Amino acid sequence: MPFSLVHQGLRFILRESEPESRLDSFAAEFGWEKAVRPERDGMLREVVWSGYNVDLRFVVDDVTGCPYFFFTTGMWNSCLSLTKLAAGRLDVYSREELFAALESARSVAERRHALLMVALGGPHGFDEDVFEVIRDALGAPEAEIRKAAVYAMSYTPSVRYKPMLGSLRERDPDPGVRADADPLLEVMAEVGTGGV
Repeated sequence: MPFSLVHQGLRFILRESEPESRLDSFAAEFGWEKAVRPERDGMLREVVWSGYNVDLRFVVDDVTGCPYFFFTTGMWNSCLSLTKLAAGRLDVYSREELFAALESARSVAERRHALLMVALGGPHGFDEDVFEVIRDALGAPEAEIRKAAVYAMSYTPSVRYKPMLGSLRERDPDPGVRADADPLLEVMAEVGTGGV
């Protein structure tokens, strides 16, 4: 069986009031076929529009409630071009807006949600800026912020998180944070992090 590389474009969080129908319209311009993969076995419902070796993937995140999309394709240039085109045509949060929302968030609930949105709106691979906000959140006095930081790591797993997770599992004063760190460490050990 030949090796095939699949590129994943950036994730974009949609502001659209009817995000799936808006993506329906966008995908129809290209004649892509729609397939709905229902929620099952712990996997979220996913809608995929496919055509010409390209998939446009749409999911509503179960923790933030945010609808987001990204492209997968075997051709990196196609992935970049389509991502840029879609981000220009659809109402999406920019990276700057996500980081500004985190910076201006005041309440624990606002900070938790903004942190998760920054991580969700980050790339699939390691990102230094996302890493820094997650690392900083791990030092927050509020357990809910530290728990959100642990969850945020799951959006872009990296070996760089392992020492932090190990420390949380062993030393965090909150039993909920300790309990959340352990399964993520196990998943990283079992599935890996892509070496990043």
